[in-house]
Amino acid sequence: MFLSFETKDLMYIDNIDEYDVSYEKQYMELMVNLLKPYIVFRENPQYPHDSRLYTVNIYRKVNQSINSPIFKKWIHKIKLTPSDISQGNQVEEIISVSNYIDFIQCIFPKMINEEIKLYKKKLEFEECKQDILDGQRKTVPQFKLPMFLGSDIEEECSQYVEELNRSSKDMIQQFKEQNKNDLEQIPEKIIYLKKISEINRQKNGSIDSIVNFLKNLHYLEISKTTGGRIGNEYSLPRLVTKSI
Repeated sequence: MFLSFETKDLMYIDNIDEYDVSYEKQYMELMVNLLKPYIVFRENPQYPHDSRLYTVNIYRKVNQSINSPIFKKWIHKIKLTPSDISQGNQVEEIISVSNYIDFIQCIFPKMINEEIKLYKKKLEFEECKQDILDGQRKTVPQFKLPMFLGSDIEEECSQYVEELNRSSKDMIQQFKEQNKNDLEQIPEKIIYLKKISEINRQKNGSIDSIVNFLKNLHYLEISKTTGGRIGNEYSLPRLVTKSI
């Protein structure tokens, strides 16, 4: 079994470069879409939009399909009563502004950094695989381990060599094509994650900025959701997600 990377896709948006975050509304759109797998903002019907109070309720998703250990730890950190909002295995819990600040300033940055570390390790593994594939010989065994190899991926690279030496010519070609694709895509994913990290640091580095973000969410377009008493969900048509 090769090295497995649980990089789960949820914080990825295809069209991120279309957002100019120097404009507050575009930044709010981006964050609502980016956080939607984890956090949902819904209109608080108790207060008018011109209220000095918050006009949104904040929900975090308690979803078994979210595999981030950091997010799961945060879910269990605060014991809340689940709301009656459910879709399949997805349940949402209402959280306080303080809880949201904890998420956006402490939990979310850790989740991003963990993804970056995983992709860097995967990139190291793909580079090792490239060295193995480039060293293909005409004699048996055709593949062997590179001379210099990091100890943290040595076992996985050894398994890869064994798999290659058992593979047909067609399968070896598939391995080469997959390796080429991964070497092109993984650096792009790392760049993307670093961009998200920097945006979050710049825009959510102060509590005042977070408070203003929450108070201004009513300026975004909203769409009705089922279940009248849970309010309207802030939902934007530009969202395009992809699995990675």
